[in-house]
Amino acid sequence: MKKQLFIGLLALTTLGLWAQSIKGPDHISYFQAPTEGVKFASADVYLLHDSELQKAQLEEAKNNPMGFGGSISIGGSAGELLDRITSLLSGEIDNDGLFDTWGFVPPYIIAEAETNKNVIVEIFFLNGIDPGPSTANMSAPQADKNGFYNVPYYINCRFTVSTPKGEIVLNKDLGVLKGTRKSKNPPPAPPQGGMVSYSDEEFDESEKIGINVAVNQVRKEVFALYGFGQFDAPIKLGVIKEIKESKKLIPVMLDIFENKEGLLLNTEEKAEVQKFVDIIENGISKTSDKTRWVAYHNLSVCYAWLEDAEKAKEAYVKYGEEISVTLDKFRRWNLAVQGKLPKDQRKGLFIGGKDTKKYNNYRNIETFVNYYATGAKKYEKLFFVINRDLNKFVDFYAHNDLLCQLYEIDFPYQFFPLNDFEGSPKSMKGSLTKKDMEPIEINMKFDSDRRIKELETSQITKLEGGGKEKLISRELQPIFNDKSGRYIMISDPDKRGVLAGNSVKKSDLKRISEPLSDATMCRVDNITTKTGFFSDKESNEKVQLKVDLEGNIFYVGSSSYFKANAIFKDILASNGIEVKKTYTNTEFTTAANINKQGVMNKWSWDGNVSTSFASVFSSREQSITATKMLREIEFVDADEHGNPTQIKFNFVMKGSLDVEQKMSVSEWFARSYEQGTTPNGEMTSEGFDIQYDGIWECNFIYDEKGNWTEMKIGPYTAQRTFKY
Repeated sequence: MKKQLFIGLLALTTLGLWAQSIKGPDHISYFQAPTEGVKFASADVYLLHDSELQKAQLEEAKNNPMGFGGSISIGGSAGELLDRITSLLSGEIDNDGLFDTWGFVPPYIIAEAETNKNVIVEIFFLNGIDPGPSTANMSAPQADKNGFYNVPYYINCRFTVSTPKGEIVLNKDLGVLKGTRKSKNPPPAPPQGGMVSYSDEEFDESEKIGINVAVNQVRKEVFALYGFGQFDAPIKLGVIKEIKESKKLIPVMLDIFENKEGLLLNTEEKAEVQKFVDIIENGISKTSDKTRWVAYHNLSVCYAWLEDAEKAKEAYVKYGEEISVTLDKFRRWNLAVQGKLPKDQRKGLFIGGKDTKKYNNYRNIETFVNYYATGAKKYEKLFFVINRDLNKFVDFYAHNDLLCQLYEIDFPYQFFPLNDFEGSPKSMKGSLTKKDMEPIEINMKFDSDRRIKELETSQITKLEGGGKEKLISRELQPIFNDKSGRYIMISDPDKRGVLAGNSVKKSDLKRISEPLSDATMCRVDNITTKTGFFSDKESNEKVQLKVDLEGNIFYVGSSSYFKANAIFKDILASNGIEVKKTYTNTEFTTAANINKQGVMNKWSWDGNVSTSFASVFSSREQSITATKMLREIEFVDADEHGNPTQIKFNFVMKGSLDVEQKMSVSEWFARSYEQGTTPNGEMTSEGFDIQYDGIWECNFIYDEKGNWTEMKIGPYTAQRTFKY
């Protein structure tokens, strides 16, 4: 049902267009770590209508119906407004009044909170109408050519953070948050003569966006103290009239901020930013009272990116001093909105467009400048690893691991290597094999930047009827961002986001952006031909990449596929059992380390594996289950390319059997490990307990470009031929 309400407007006057000195993208991403440490596991979030502020505004309007020069009177009752908000919020909260829960440790971070109890966050909001002249003159909204509307929002927001014991640790008034955001849904009709239409059934689009903006701003502030997460902010730069040589570098700096290779700046990017900082520092004495604030704005931002927390905060304090008149106007304005500003201070209170822009530029970078660098220094080891391309790491790992399992390899061969190729290869043909195994053929194409454009693999496999067929991977094509060159995904058939399981569908009010949560999760489905929806065969792997606070990388996941586990297959074959109708399930945690050349020099796969099967002479389902399977490799030494010259190999397997015939591992020992230490352990009808550790000799031969063309690692050999 639609109703109308008179809204009392205080006249916050804005001017028309003016020369804008601060420019840049509205969304620059950065990674925030908790500056106060991992004190709490989560935050219980309560969203509350700011009835105190509403009463103050209504009282102010009664006592001063014309506002600060306003011309719109007020009507309606506080009770009517409160009833509407209370009713609409009831659909967003649970029976205990809880609006949402924010986990401070995301799925991709391994960290223990000091306490499992949750901190309490209370968000108080009051939606409103921007009282500027532009609002009064608004025409009916029009969508752009893509069907999006520019929806304005105007909301007052404050919040408190308290411990489970009720101790207030933060009480902050964000004041008025205003702006526009694109939406497919149209904004409400502009007020006409002070009359605003609204619905009892739902918040209008401006209200929804305003509340969501407020919720996300509070989340950013709270996570700066207690949580890990990826955020964004309008981190912009300004032209300084007296320091002309800095002007030409501004587009370069903004491009670095927006298209940086990682989540934070690398060494080369920091060097460019430092040059910009030096120019401003050397020229700041030439600035005037009208432009000095721009210099300190730029320095605040750049010192934060350089992870110099002390200098960033120092520049930000000086920034505030340079625009103290503007900040004082907004301080008084916020008091006026609350009905707390003494009458003698109201005279002459006028906030123009330049002041509004100055204030917004100052506030937009506040959280980033004051907390980003502090968090980066507090967790340097974590930041070093998390600045690498985790998206690429998890995708390449998941595809490599599933391909190894499908081709029944018990060694982590890198079909998609993390290290770069040398020279300018156009294509590569290769093969990988070991004794008694059909070779795996590998075909690769490259783009002009030496990156893999397409990978296809194949192997001759035996059919259950005794025939043979080729197990062929689909054409796996990595996709990269055209502008930044950053890896995005493997086109077929990578699924992430909702399908990967990290993103949770939330209401319009609760919606938050968690790009890194999605980027560190990968699900791979049916990457070989003749599998999937129209087949009785399937293969999939789901992997979550995790990083601990010491910078160690882990891959936690599970897989299901239509082949036997490689080790189980070898054991069964050594006992004369030819299997059919195989199916394998695994759950695992892989600890990995990647050297500076991009080669995985330490790998520990620890999990459980179960393969079910029928044999040629029996249709009964049988199985081998390892409740503990540990496979570890560690480079003893490496060559100049980062590849191993020796590998230490460790293997542990414990589990149970459900097999019709008597089993032995003596023949498997002899077949599988013909070099180094002989495995020890036994296999009985009750189960098995096997250990093995030894040294694998390794050798790599390289072409004149520096790419290896021959490889030997333990029982595995490979050849590659490049076309340049």
